[in-house]
Amino acid sequence: MYFQSSKLWVSLVLGNALLVAAGTAQSKPYQFDQVTVLGQAQETEIFKNPASVSVIDRATLDKSAGQSIASYLRNIPGVQISEEGVERISIRGEDSRRVAIFIDGQKLTDHTKYGQPLLIDPASIERIEVLRGSSSVVSGGRAIGGVVNIVTKKGADKPLEISTQAGYFSATKGYRASTALSGSQAGFDYRLGVSRSELNDRATPKGRLKPSETDDSNVSAHVGYKAGPHYFALKAQRYDVAAQVYLKQDNAKLELPKRELNKVGLFYQGDQLTETLDKLKIDVYRQTIDREFQNSVTQRTPVATVNVDVLSDDEQVTHGLNLQAELSLIDGHSTVIGAEYEQDGLKTKKSNVVATSFSTPFPPSSKKQTQGYDDAQIDTTSIFAQHSVPLAEDLTASFGARHYYVKAKHDKSLLNNVAQPRSDNSDNHTVGAMSLVWQASDALVLRSNLSQGYVYPTLSQLFLATTGGGNTFSGNPGLKPEKSTTFELGARYDTSELLLDATVFYSRSKDYIDSVLTGKNIGTFRNVDKAKSYGIELAAEKSFADSGFTPYTTATLMRRQITTPAYRSYDSGTPNVFARVGLKHTGYWNVFEREADLFVQGASSAKNVSKPNSEAYEAQGYATLNLRLSMTTESSNSFGVELNNLTNKTYRPIDEQLYGAKRSANIFATYTF
Repeated sequence: MYFQSSKLWVSLVLGNALLVAAGTAQSKPYQFDQVTVLGQAQETEIFKNPASVSVIDRATLDKSAGQSIASYLRNIPGVQISEEGVERISIRGEDSRRVAIFIDGQKLTDHTKYGQPLLIDPASIERIEVLRGSSSVVSGGRAIGGVVNIVTKKGADKPLEISTQAGYFSATKGYRASTALSGSQAGFDYRLGVSRSELNDRATPKGRLKPSETDDSNVSAHVGYKAGPHYFALKAQRYDVAAQVYLKQDNAKLELPKRELNKVGLFYQGDQLTETLDKLKIDVYRQTIDREFQNSVTQRTPVATVNVDVLSDDEQVTHGLNLQAELSLIDGHSTVIGAEYEQDGLKTKKSNVVATSFSTPFPPSSKKQTQGYDDAQIDTTSIFAQHSVPLAEDLTASFGARHYYVKAKHDKSLLNNVAQPRSDNSDNHTVGAMSLVWQASDALVLRSNLSQGYVYPTLSQLFLATTGGGNTFSGNPGLKPEKSTTFELGARYDTSELLLDATVFYSRSKDYIDSVLTGKNIGTFRNVDKAKSYGIELAAEKSFADSGFTPYTTATLMRRQITTPAYRSYDSGTPNVFARVGLKHTGYWNVFEREADLFVQGASSAKNVSKPNSEAYEAQGYATLNLRLSMTTESSNSFGVELNNLTNKTYRPIDEQLYGAKRSANIFATYTF
């Protein structure tokens, strides 16, 4: 039976309407009592958090196939995933360059025009915290669209635990497998994990996309020690991913043969150290990212054929230090102060080969090769403070600010072994935030939140020459940082029968950096764009305890307008609607909790006026029907099957070359002993 997308969109609308109806009770998988540090810089329940935050906990992760990080994030309002080669996340229409990604509170950085990919093994994740909207006071730079903090696993509760996980994914004829040893004893806890995945070319209703395969491997380790109020930990990770990027064009090829993350972090946390010092956190880290990039473009005319081959070999080294103290200086008040230092260096070797073959004997064929080398660095120092004060018994106000001092320098630049001019850039800037949270009753919290975002230009945008798609863009050392302000009104309602999380948001951004052509196939970067976004986000569940059924929805309705020197348009590449509506059934069989989840997921049509001559210019609306079945024990043993795109719908999300997978199955199992 084939469902047209219009019929499935009717299902989305009806599903949202049903959730406002009635019901009785059972435990809810979407929990407001989860705690996160996002939004407030200290542990705060989601229910009382002034920011738009969501947490995906361990129990939820165990019920999913874990093919990739994207499989966990698609159900969060406002979040979209890009899967071109490696996965990147967009929040509220802001692309991945404007979303801060953390692993255990330590930031990942990227200096390409594409943005920060998600570089971590799904099997090593304990929980994922997501904040939507600007948050550069609490979370630092790059947090215009939002923040994703991935918390990794620590040691098990017993001396030795062995956990294995495996999954098979029919759409790519691929697999993911992992094993971990973990435990704790005499104040120590530890975990050692390894994993491997290979995903082949994706099968779609239009055929198999060649090439589109990816593979990754991961080794991670954790050692911790607790002595009284003090806890020390060492974490290390090596994650390697390679990908072939599907472009559809016969005249172009894009490969990511290597992106390797090596990261070591040291952590300290002290609790209740004095009467006024409630918590002290210190962490320091070093991470390197080695990246190889290959891009080939062929242009044919009746007279000649031109081949352009671009090779890039980058080494990025980042050192970071984070300090944070939580203080109780006045009864009923709470104060958080902190400092962050980040040194981000990039060494890049680039080769550009242009080979021209003429169809006539004269003139002869030619080959021109240029080689470049650059060494550049950004040093970022910031200090921040956040203070919460009770204005009344159930009304709390929070105020915060962070000041940035940033210095970027171009240490070395060579073109064909000839020294090139170099420049520096620096910036001083302060961002602020304020919020009000009113707990109107035990079941209802109303909130308002005003926060600002700040994104400093990347080293590529400031200093380097980048080539792609036949065009070469040179850096602009005169760039200004991108800035934003987000205002939100929200309500959370939680009873044994109904859960509701609704947000109205409005955001304005300016000084957006974009690539601008200044001649034939050449250009630079300039602060030329600005944007405004507004919309509604909704997450809701209704529990029927007697039957075990829970209808639910997550939905985002938004408009996003981009303004450039050439145009002002709402065709910004963001669908007006993207949503998921489903019906879960939970029951028990022997020691297993059984869960079935039937859901429709999709997005409305969208255009991206900035890409008028590409496949990514326009995407039709779509909706897919999916079914997930899982069985889980208290010891986190699980087995599950996910049946995706049951109607075999042909669809392609906006801004992507990849079509969605055809009717397929994911099978996964986890066993712990």
